[in-house]
Amino acid sequence: ESWSGLDASDIQGMAFAGTVLYVADAGNDKIYKTTLPHGITTSQDPLALAANGTTTLYVLTEGTPYDKILLVDPATGAVSSVYNAPDDSGEGLTYVAGYLYYASNENNKIYKLDATTGAQVASFRPRSTHGDDMWDPMYGLGYDGSDLILVFHQDSGQQEGCYYKIDIANGDNEGEVCSP
Repeated sequence: ESWSGLDASDIQGMAFAGTVLYVADAGNDKIYKTTLPHGITTSQDPLALAANGTTTLYVLTEGTPYDKILLVDPATGAVSSVYNAPDDSGEGLTYVAGYLYYASNENNKIYKLDATTGAQVASFRPRSTHGDDMWDPMYGLGYDGSDLILVFHQDSGQQEGCYYKIDIANGDNEGEVCSP
């Protein structure tokens, strides 16, 4: 089938069966079947999870050239939508007041994404306790009710795992805890 005329708002579901992608189009009551173009890969291996309370679970999965974010109904397990993450280097995901925060090791940025569409709203580089841009590998991202909690690996010769408390508004460091 041709994809012409497919309106994104008409997509009611997508599912992979092996390397075949099936797309349900409610606009014309058809199901499209396609394979991924060469060089594009996806997986069902989760990298990170986030939730908006009880209605949507966000699952970050590995992909090339982009990781994927799946919107899943936690009650049924049904995927309602899938969109591209900003890159293929995601290591953390958390939900805050209608937005997803995505931690990327590609250029050590945290991206603020619209939780429904995946559209990028903003991005920033988290800062170290000295005020410098952070370049250490990131491994996870959470939210404590006021600040982002960034898990990373600090290679200061002691192989330390660390947590930064990051101001969600501007990326400033609010504190650090490290342990060998």
